[in-house]
Amino acid sequence: MKNAYLFCLIVVLGFTACDDDEYEIMTRSEYLAENGCWYLEDAHVTANVDGKEFSGKISQYLPDCIEDNSFTFHPGGALTINDRHIKCDKKDPQQFDVPVKWELIERETRLSASIPGLGENIIFEVVQLDGKYLRLKWYDTYLNTPSTFQVRFSHRH
Repeated sequence: MKNAYLFCLIVVLGFTACDDDEYEIMTRSEYLAENGCWYLEDAHVTANVDGKEFSGKISQYLPDCIEDNSFTFHPGGALTINDRHIKCDKKDPQQFDVPVKWELIERETRLSASIPGLGENIIFEVVQLDGKYLRLKWYDTYLNTPSTFQVRFSHRH
């Protein structure tokens, strides 16, 4: 019986005695860029309109040809959109690089995106970035009212 306990102890120690060098900790930027496609799950807006709080799902207003797209963040700040199954215009390419430059800033808690044609970067708060979801939040004007927007992406659609 002592031999069985000793054997179990050796097995457990053998599995936990791995070199720390074998495990590489990814930064959030690396994780975002190296984990493939992200798919829009939903988008919401919350605003205070005339003293009443309004909250609604805005992703339901997106056409199917946009809702099924996948987004791939690349190292160095590039972004690719794949039109997937439903295209808005059959003449559009299947996938295209978006002229945007993204980076995670402020200890990787915010995503900054520079979009040509806009005078300033858009700053998104990274609410969640893990194996399940990428959730972003930002503030803008909706219905002439300061509003909070949130979007949630996942790895599967």
